[in-house]
Amino acid sequence: MILITGATGLVGGQTARVLEGLGVASRALVRRESTYGDSRWPSGEVVAGDFERPESLRTALDGIDAALLVSPATPAMVRQQSAFVEAAARVSRGRRPIRIVKVSGFLTGPDSPSRSGRWHAEIEARIEATGLPATCLRMPFFMQNLLRSDPPPIVSGILRLPLPSAQIAMVDARDVATVAAHCLLDDAHAGKRYLLTGPEAASIADVASCLAEASGCPVRHEPDTLDEARSAWAAAGTPRWRIEVVTEFYRSFETGAGETVSSDVRRVTGTPPSSLARFVREHLSSFGG
Repeated sequence: MILITGATGLVGGQTARVLEGLGVASRALVRRESTYGDSRWPSGEVVAGDFERPESLRTALDGIDAALLVSPATPAMVRQQSAFVEAAARVSRGRRPIRIVKVSGFLTGPDSPSRSGRWHAEIEARIEATGLPATCLRMPFFMQNLLRSDPPPIVSGILRLPLPSAQIAMVDARDVATVAAHCLLDDAHAGKRYLLTGPEAASIADVASCLAEASGCPVRHEPDTLDEARSAWAAAGTPRWRIEVVTEFYRSFETGAGETVSSDVRRVTGTPPSSLARFVREHLSSFGG
């Protein structure tokens, strides 16, 4: 049995769908089972549990062979995910250990310029210390992040992301989910760290060009300054820690930190990752088209 944490999120939900397509049942870990019934979980079951209450995780982990570990990158992430890892280690005593597939992130490392990268590195170290077999998935930027542009760029004709020149090897979250599913099902991936990207690095100006070509409407990139973006995020009520995390990401992107293209998606799944142009065509209505 496969356990999916972050079941209501992007990667968790997509991974469950991939597993369902493969005929593999999964169990969803949610904080309140009453608000997430079995009818919404593909081909599996739902169990209540909370990273903040480690004692609640034992039932969720009972009978589990492998677990997808993913949660929002918040200041509480290290404490919360570490609690899950320790619970998995306790359940694994005297039996075959639970394999962990951890969704890490951009610039993961103990000396990362990103606090999020340092958080992920600390959790990866905690997993290693328990001796549990694990696979870590790292990606620079989800293509789905582009769907958050407000107003929709095909309607406004403008993308304002504060990334004037960065080239980023963006990845479709569906490809990340497919890799995650393969890693959950095959212990040959234990001990590996995979960099998951699309097939090319692209700028936000390239995104605008793809949108214009797919929609037939003019779309251009007119980036806000980072200071303007920070002010807008603050005015929208974004927590200060979140603003700092995103600022660190964007500054690193502008230094070229996200431009490396990897073949790991193809290596793990046997199929090439989705291109930016394909993603745009498939999500054109979400961009306002």
